Amino acid sequence: MRKYRIDRDLSLRLVKPLRRMAHAKTSRRIPILMYHGIRLIEGESHPYYETRTEPKVFAAHMRYLLERGYRAVDMEQAAELLAMRADTSRIVAITFDDGFLDFYSAAFPVLLECGFSATVYVVPAFIQDSAHAASEHSYMSWEEIREVQEYGIRIGSHTMHHAELVTLPSNKIERELADSRDAIIDALGGTVPSFCYPYAFPEHNHSYIRDVVACLKNLGYRNAVTTIIGSATEYTDPYLLPRIPINTHDDLELFDAKLSGAYDWMHAAQFARKLLRKPVGSKVHQASKAVAL
Repeated sequence: MRKYRIDRDLSLRLVKPLRRMAHAKTSRRIPILMYHGIRLIEGESHPYYETRTEPKVFAAHMRYLLERGYRAVDMEQAAELLAMRADTSRIVAITFDDGFLDFYSAAFPVLLECGFSATVYVVPAFIQDSAHAASEHSYMSWEEIREVQEYGIRIGSHTMHHAELVTLPSNKIERELADSRDAIIDALGGTVPSFCYPYAFPEHNHSYIRDVVACLKNLGYRNAVTTIIGSATEYTDPYLLPRIPINTHDDLELFDAKLSGAYDWMHAAQFARKLLRKPVGSKVHQASKAVAL
């Protein structure tokens, strides 16, 4: 039996009908879907805080997109389309944080079958070229990353060590961003236009945001995605792009609501919760879920 979720109920029963009645425009917004691990899940987890998606659920999500005529683009294309104010009514961007091995084994074959592109954000310090046994915390090797890149998957930076940037001094933030970029270029060639902030994004910390965005620009990054809930629009700062968290508890009805923008209201609850928590930026590390309120 499905657990009751107030976010699901309000999105489907209130927000989605209201958007339909208001004829909410969807032609200049792009839902950026945020996935993490694509693997079987043992035990129970809170539906909101779960970051993993079972392979059969992920496959169902991708088939849903394909059957409804969506085109999946990488983050560079998504940012360009928004900047051009193009019609994006059937455009979706699919992202994966961390570069887990199960992206290669479970997600990549489905994306190929559907003809979809995606952006995978890797952590170079976690990557090994040696043989590895599959486990929940296994990561792709550079060889596997090169292979998925050859088939149209874009690779972005997720810092060098998966650091919680807001807890670091400016010089260490720059090293995390620069070293990650350089390691990816050394291994794959080309450029690294897209960045993904690890951990819950401290959107109320304006001085941190100003400094880290300036650093990203100086290092040649052209866009960056956050854990802020919402759809990206033509008015969104390309270095502060919101995303829609997706996990194994998202049935197709809720998945459709998230695609339509009917889940964007959750940003208000997310932001309010952040303001009530201990101020981000203290030297005490705060363990944060990637999509935590």
